[in-house]
Amino acid sequence: MVWLGICAALVGCTTSAIEGPETVSHHVDPSSSVSDPASSEDPGAYDGEFSLSVGEGALPAAPEEIVIQIHNGTDEEFSYGEAYWLERLSDNGKWEMLEYLPDTAWHDIGILAAPHSQSEHRIHPVNYYGKEALTQGHYRYGNTFNGETYYAEFDLGEV
Repeated sequence: MVWLGICAALVGCTTSAIEGPETVSHHVDPSSSVSDPASSEDPGAYDGEFSLSVGEGALPAAPEEIVIQIHNGTDEEFSYGEAYWLERLSDNGKWEMLEYLPDTAWHDIGILAAPHSQSEHRIHPVNYYGKEALTQGHYRYGNTFNGETYYAEFDLGEV
């Protein structure tokens, strides 16, 4: 019984019906456990920049999933967590943070973006904000990487 308590404390159990984000690396060689940051798929892997982006074009309103592209062209490993926020550009030109649904919870984990790599942070905003909050407009995803805030802007269009 003591071992079960210790294991639970080490793992950090969280219960939630909310589907969380995922992180997926683009450069995993199936024949090896080592990624290849200098692959031909990623010509900008060594550009010295760290940036976030969302694919081109407007996403539908209230998307079930948004894929945040993480580009780490630096020599540094960047860490971040599952917790993110969304902001909407208001008519007066100011960013306004969206309110989370009641009882929103996050897994308190660290996710790593390796040096010279491309990866994805898959988020499920409807689960955290509701469909009503994700209407047509200009938005940005925000998250903290190595203690600094980074954003990726995107548009939500009509369904």
